[in-house]
Amino acid sequence: MRPIDVAKIGILIDNQGVWKEQRIVSEQWLKDSLSKHGTLLGIDYGYLWYSENYEVGGKTIESFLAMGHGGQFLIWIPEVQSIIVIAASDYEMEIDFYNLIREQILPKLF
Repeated sequence: MRPIDVAKIGILIDNQGVWKEQRIVSEQWLKDSLSKHGTLLGIDYGYLWYSENYEVGGKTIESFLAMGHGGQFLIWIPEVQSIIVIAASDYEMEIDFYNLIREQILPKLF
């Protein structure tokens, strides 16, 4: 998938399952998929979505992440209707994406 295609999934999620005025995914399925069904590596986990909170400027920011191998991320931040797509090549896991998002991206949104 190209980053623009991944972003379209994020837009679909942000629009509660509606794409170009047509319902593609039910609101209930989205709610279920984003809800906690377990914990993986200390992070709440739904249906392929992680729930991650970031602290920015003393404020807690809720986000949902879908992650792929090697630094592929789709991050949805509902509070500001923002979609972030990262298409990295970090197979050696050298980049701290959590800090990149918290320190470089989120301060520009809030």
